[in-house]
Amino acid sequence: MLSPKRYAHSIGVMNLSKELAQRHGCSVEKAEVAGLLHDCAKELDETETRQILDSLGSQVDALTRSMRSLWHAPAGAVLCKEKFGIDDDEIYEAVFYHTIGKPEMNRLSEIIYIADLTEEGRDAYLPWAPAMRELAKKDLQGALVGVIDRTMYSLIEQHKCIHPLTVEVRNRALQKR
Repeated sequence: MLSPKRYAHSIGVMNLSKELAQRHGCSVEKAEVAGLLHDCAKELDETETRQILDSLGSQVDALTRSMRSLWHAPAGAVLCKEKFGIDDDEIYEAVFYHTIGKPEMNRLSEIIYIADLTEEGRDAYLPWAPAMRELAKKDLQGALVGVIDRTMYSLIEQHKCIHPLTVEVRNRALQKR
């Protein structure tokens, strides 16, 4: 289902998720599964992805529907359940929200969100990834804020929308620190 480049990224996310799960008292097995499968819908064609989003109805908001770069997360959560038989609410949430986050994310979701943006394969084009990866090993909430801040800066520079849930996740993570 994935190109070699996307598969390598998924392996990187899986490995970092496993390490972060061990450090932060989260299920290592769930972290491995969610990390490996987080982008499983990334390379589906538009028609198939739209069909999956349509099946989710109001679970996918209008802004997410308007931004193709976000479609793969909810679609991937559905594939985890329907194609791979993974019936676990924490893994479903972690895959569903790995691009925009959600308020009150569980620890697994925080780990996948951070690992997706800081695995070693990102170092070549996200110069801040190594520092955030190291911070995540000690301070998950600090890394979550740092990753979101840097992502928001990039979106602003590109004149792209910032999902309101992402802003809310940032604010809640700051309050938890």
